[in-house]
Amino acid sequence: MEPNAPPIPSDRTEAKSPDARRSHGKIRILKFGGTSVGDASRIRRVAGLVKAARAEAVPVVVVSAVGGITNRLVDAADLAGRGDEAYEQVLDRIEQIHRELLSELAPEEERPQLEQRLGSALDELRRLARGAELLGECTMRTRDRMLAFGEILSSMLVAAGLRSEGVAARDVDARTLLRTDDRFGSARVDQEVSREQVRDGLPGTEGVPVVTGFIGSTATGETTTLGRGASDYTATLLGAMLGAEAVEIWTDVDGVLTADPQAVPEATPVREIGYEELLELAQFGAKVMCPPAVEPARKAGIPLRIRSTLDPSLPGTLVVGSPPPDPYRPVRGISAIRNVAVIRVEGVETVGVTEASQRIFRALGVANVESLLFTQDSSAHSVSFAVAGADAARALTALRAEFRREREGGLLRDLVSEQSFSILAVVGEGMRDTPGISGRLFSTLGAAKVNVHAIAQGSSERNISWVVDSEQEGLALRSVHRAFFSPPGELQPVRLLVLGVGSVGGAFLDQLADHGDEALGPHGIRPVLVGISQSQKAVVDLEGLDPNRWRELLEAGQHTPDNVFEAVFTGDPLVVVDCTASEVVADRYLEYLRSGAAVVTANKIPMSRSLESYHAIGEAAERGGGLHHETTVGAGLPMVRTVAELRRSGDKILAMEGALSGTLTFLFDEVNRGRPFSEVVAEAKERGISEPDPREDLGLKDVVRKLVILGRVAGFDLELGDVRAEPILSARLLEAPSVEAFMAELSELDAEFSDRSREAREKGCRLACVARIDPSDASVSLELVPAERPTARILGTENVLEIRSERYSEHPILIQGPGAGPKVTASGLMTDLVGAAERVTHGLRKSVHEP
Repeated sequence: MEPNAPPIPSDRTEAKSPDARRSHGKIRILKFGGTSVGDASRIRRVAGLVKAARAEAVPVVVVSAVGGITNRLVDAADLAGRGDEAYEQVLDRIEQIHRELLSELAPEEERPQLEQRLGSALDELRRLARGAELLGECTMRTRDRMLAFGEILSSMLVAAGLRSEGVAARDVDARTLLRTDDRFGSARVDQEVSREQVRDGLPGTEGVPVVTGFIGSTATGETTTLGRGASDYTATLLGAMLGAEAVEIWTDVDGVLTADPQAVPEATPVREIGYEELLELAQFGAKVMCPPAVEPARKAGIPLRIRSTLDPSLPGTLVVGSPPPDPYRPVRGISAIRNVAVIRVEGVETVGVTEASQRIFRALGVANVESLLFTQDSSAHSVSFAVAGADAARALTALRAEFRREREGGLLRDLVSEQSFSILAVVGEGMRDTPGISGRLFSTLGAAKVNVHAIAQGSSERNISWVVDSEQEGLALRSVHRAFFSPPGELQPVRLLVLGVGSVGGAFLDQLADHGDEALGPHGIRPVLVGISQSQKAVVDLEGLDPNRWRELLEAGQHTPDNVFEAVFTGDPLVVVDCTASEVVADRYLEYLRSGAAVVTANKIPMSRSLESYHAIGEAAERGGGLHHETTVGAGLPMVRTVAELRRSGDKILAMEGALSGTLTFLFDEVNRGRPFSEVVAEAKERGISEPDPREDLGLKDVVRKLVILGRVAGFDLELGDVRAEPILSARLLEAPSVEAFMAELSELDAEFSDRSREAREKGCRLACVARIDPSDASVSLELVPAERPTARILGTENVLEIRSERYSEHPILIQGPGAGPKVTASGLMTDLVGAAERVTHGLRKSVHEP
């Protein structure tokens, strides 16, 4: 048996006389965590808080180890147990930290005595580490004795710091107060014996007691620890045993927050919460307080106040028995347990669910593994439960041994264990009286495309917990937090990544600057421009770029276009706005959509590639953020949406005919008026009416792509090669070596088109490029169209589409209006953006790609 550590001498003798048991007035427990005593300036701040408390009550202080010291002690114990001499360097650093604090905090006259005490404690710590090194093992008994020095040294230094600030104080070793069993590492407190010792020793008459948290001792005097984070437990135990008026937990955050602020930056403090709610949040990962600490305060009915030493002016969180309900916020908070494994047992109906469950918990108990969540399917065929990832192997070994005979006999399948999960929980006493909480929760998760693997809800109805992939934890937390904690009327942020800043992209960004907030605000959405990219450079700012300054911001941008999506994708609602005609961008649509982002696009390439590619994109769009491509046909006109809605309603498209190129409408309208063909093409190129390379329009590639897109939306399986396109230009012109060379040779066609327009007028017709499609045929050609036909009546850059369906066969639907130009296309993109933003935030509206 290891020799027990001798008591660390105190600079004050603890009062054990009857005077210590007399009434001291109202007692208040003040517990300070490691960050609160992390350096000399913070310890002086602690002294100020104790002074203020002393004016109102009798303070009893409980302290954790100095910030980071417990982790260093764990490292030293592990290294020593492995025989690694590196533990000496860890102990050297621990000594350095405490000696620096002592030199800054100790009153001058006390320094020699305190240095002697510190030296004695560090010598004992080194002796324990050397013993573990020689033994080749650090037993739990030795580990507890080593870890105890963190709180022992902290209480000594904090008491010295209080005295240097004029507050009479003494450090008190909790091993003289709390009697425990010998479960080293997680000892249990003997309440009856400890209560008597606490009342004998505290608060005393010789200054403010500064008590070590985290530690106790057995009946034979062996040092024990109460579990990581158990200084909170020490504080509430003392509060309950002394009948304190309140227990204050001082930490580095402003009380309990609605979520982990590192995962949810918009998390806000909860000003009042119930004991049970706090316990549930703590059990499911909220780090503000260790779970066992809640029960002593709850049982004794002692209010808890969790406050920030970094800003004591903040009110923090008050924890009481029955806080007033908040009808607007039935959920108090959201928490998460990370690094979880899920184990599934299938075939339990052969054993019986009740018996199987009993045996599962028995096996887990033998293996000292805690079940974090337990569910069974409705058929009673399988049960699933979650354990800490580090415990999964131990749990599997115990369960395989427990069910060995059933597995060998084929009654149970082999156990399935999967890693990399997180358990999330929403907690709130008001949930039980508020209908629709579950629906709201899971519709939010569905809208965010979060995959839920298991669900559990306790009979108290104050907790709903569920299991998600670890990589989706942040997205799930932020989405659910927005759903339950956004103030009424608060706009939901949607991030925007704009690809391409040519004529269309530039016009879109200008419109976003001019009236983006007005367009999206009525839908409860606030657009946040986080990235702009062109072929050579990009600019990214996750806090938001000013769209009014997009040109100068992009000019100064230092980001690489190749990974701009990775830079802006955080799991929060994101819309990618594709204003390019890029094959490279089209190649990444599946990646965008599968990540959960929405895509708004004017790029016809991805929608007119092979049917296999088209259907793959459609499937990804349905499962992801949705694909919105109204502007791929007709710019801002609702052609794609109308065809999609007709089909979605059950109607069948019979045929469509129209002029789908605003560029070609403009060209031949001007030619019909007598202008030279080459002159009109040059103007269209200069004004951005045509593609940068007009051959995309005149070669009919653009209008063929549009016809394919419309046909596919209508339900026709159509490839680009299925469209018969009668060329307007000769192959020689279309294959000119450059745009400049092509433009230079156009004038040779002026006479030909002048003759064709004169012929059209003589026959009462007009030159027009007409696209037609039905289930058996698709074509595009330049024709002499009778003047009364819709395709002959359009002017300028107008498009027109005539739709015949089973419901609209005698009187077809006619859609007509401007179909080209940067501003109208950008306007169409803005309309699509509204639908895309609603989908990624609220799960509303189907994308136009979905049938």
